[in-house]
Amino acid sequence: MLLNRHSTIWATTTFRISPTIVHRIYALWNTTIPALCQTYAYAELSSELTFQALPSAPPSDNPNTMGFAPGSAPEKDLLFLQIIFFFQDASATDGLYNELKNFIRLFEKEAEKEGVKHDYLYLNFAAWFQDPLAAYGKEQLKQLKHVAKKYDPEGFYQKQLDKGFKLF
Repeated sequence: MLLNRHSTIWATTTFRISPTIVHRIYALWNTTIPALCQTYAYAELSSELTFQALPSAPPSDNPNTMGFAPGSAPEKDLLFLQIIFFFQDASATDGLYNELKNFIRLFEKEAEKEGVKHDYLYLNFAAWFQDPLAAYGKEQLKQLKHVAKKYDPEGFYQKQLDKGFKLF
């Protein structure tokens, strides 16, 4: 029995909520994805676009690790999206990674036009070409590195996986 091997790649971006941004991004995706699916028909490409609110940060008088200011309410102000490609043929991977980057650029350009682009990148949805840790801000990244060095000076937890986003 042969199993269907399904590949999945994804990326993310974040923007402030506005009356029109979700509709504009969805329209871009909805008008562009059919041609892309046709181009990669041999790979049986399908795509998903997910919009999600951020969870609320714990109350604090200090900035949190992700760089949100005290008293800010990212759960009320921001949305992040995840664009996903599902496909069967691994030979399509490189081309689809380029297409994924193109979609993120399109979405971010649309958010910039509307003045709602935000630097935060949700770590779990970030692609290899994105830098979610830098999006937390220089001070928070410095603090994360300090804590990592203090409690894991040999970098054991940084070295356990060959991929992923590393502090050092």
